[in-house]
Amino acid sequence: MNPSKYFVSLVNEVTTPGIGYDEKWRLAEQKHPDAATLMRAFGQTRQNIEFANSQWFSKAATPGKARAREEFQEKVKGRMEAMKCGYDEAFSWANRHHTTLANEMQGGPATFANAAMGPQVTKLFRMPTDSSTEEKDAAWKGNGETATPFNPGKIFAALCALAMRTKYPQEQAALTFAKGRYPELWAAVEEISKAKI
Repeated sequence: MNPSKYFVSLVNEVTTPGIGYDEKWRLAEQKHPDAATLMRAFGQTRQNIEFANSQWFSKAATPGKARAREEFQEKVKGRMEAMKCGYDEAFSWANRHHTTLANEMQGGPATFANAAMGPQVTKLFRMPTDSSTEEKDAAWKGNGETATPFNPGKIFAALCALAMRTKYPQEQAALTFAKGRYPELWAAVEEISKAKI
């Protein structure tokens, strides 16, 4: 499911005569708030996702993990300033050159072979413990086949796409089903959707 395309289709369904596209957009947001929320979460920048991850993890982190995450983010920020580069490039550089910090903030070396099946990733992705292998695989692929950064909009969209393929062929029905099936993930979608792009 592509939340952006789905929401644009909802905007185009607004048939009120004499109004512009911006007003149609606003009306679609009012009529379909869940679709608008998912679209905003899906479209977040990597920097906003990393910032949200930092906040989420620091709430649940041990003091050692929180310290490592802060130090790692300082390395990223320093690289961005020193090299006048973007966040993605600086993050990748810090991940390669400060592996000890990267491992500490994740609680140990990243060993993600077949990680989509692991309970830690299921918990990280805020999915129910009874999630099927198919659901875990869809979430893993939706997050770019990596555990971090946790991107709730992409994961939720992938799970909606799975629901569309297997149970509910209509976008709205799949979205409604997914909200009920993955309430903790939906809460993260709502939170990240409020970040400023």
